[in-house]
Amino acid sequence: MTSWSSRKEPTRRQVVGVMSLNLAAALLACSRSTQGAITALQQTADQHDLAILNLVAVDYGDRTDLAGRTVTGTPAGSVVLRDRPYSIAVSPGGDWIAWDYWSARPYPEGAGAKFRIVLATTSEPIRSFTFGSWFGGILAISSKAQYVALINGGADGSRPYGLVVADTAADRIDYDLTDLVTRFPLPQVVRLSLSGSGGRLVAGSADWFTVIDVPSRRSVYEARGRYPSLSPDGEVLAFLDQDQHVVLMALSTGAGRTLVDWPERVSGIGAWSPDGRYLLAGVSDPISLSNRLIAIEAATGNAVDMMPIGDLAGDRCVWIKRGFLSASSVLG
Repeated sequence: MTSWSSRKEPTRRQVVGVMSLNLAAALLACSRSTQGAITALQQTADQHDLAILNLVAVDYGDRTDLAGRTVTGTPAGSVVLRDRPYSIAVSPGGDWIAWDYWSARPYPEGAGAKFRIVLATTSEPIRSFTFGSWFGGILAISSKAQYVALINGGADGSRPYGLVVADTAADRIDYDLTDLVTRFPLPQVVRLSLSGSGGRLVAGSADWFTVIDVPSRRSVYEARGRYPSLSPDGEVLAFLDQDQHVVLMALSTGAGRTLVDWPERVSGIGAWSPDGRYLLAGVSDPISLSNRLIAIEAATGNAVDMMPIGDLAGDRCVWIKRGFLSASSVLG
């Protein structure tokens, strides 16, 4: 079994992604975005004190680094977590980070340690809660980290995988939604997304997704698609259809529109801005043979070029409060 207590060099994929981000300002190609669109994006980021965080982490063994950028691609600092997280989630407002530890994975993947979720913000002490002998999977958190959704299972094999939503303040599971996901096995979930209130949840595999109304414990929409992402108010779902087009679906009416006016192929969908105005996405550039991160203005479907991201898909890019990036301490 590999020991993560000793220093571990980053993988080639991690290094390439971070190097691409470091070269963002110099390599940004001519943009089809108007200066007005770029200015509006910058104003939104400034108004909400936001930057872009890449959740593809660089693991150094005793710490894990997440790179931050401004919306124009310049370095904005980093978030440093203690040890090696298994899953990392950021709240819809960008003001909370949640993660668990790889050591809680069962043998031989992990060390079988007690499963613990850590919650951090810039204005309060770090707190955590545990789930006994269960180990965790993909995470999602609501605004102010009131609720955490996760895929979990029994470390000793006695408990099958489940999809649950926990109240972090009460340290208890409020909703067991396991039976509502029928199109794919829960171990195949690669994306969870919670609305700001925690009232809506989407769980997605590589091919299908299911949208759940949490309080009523019912499935409200499911379809083929990838990278499902809920708007902060839970009213709009973005996903990538089978033709690699971005679809915006109004969940209350079932009305959807497909955005097809771009020459590039969309590689992945990230997070919504806290005001629901912009959606992060990655697109492939056939000229440079690498990907770029864009911000899609939901109301118009227009795209604003932001920065190169190398071979990363853009699905792990989120909005983060700049206070996290200016902090010099290690979280955890």
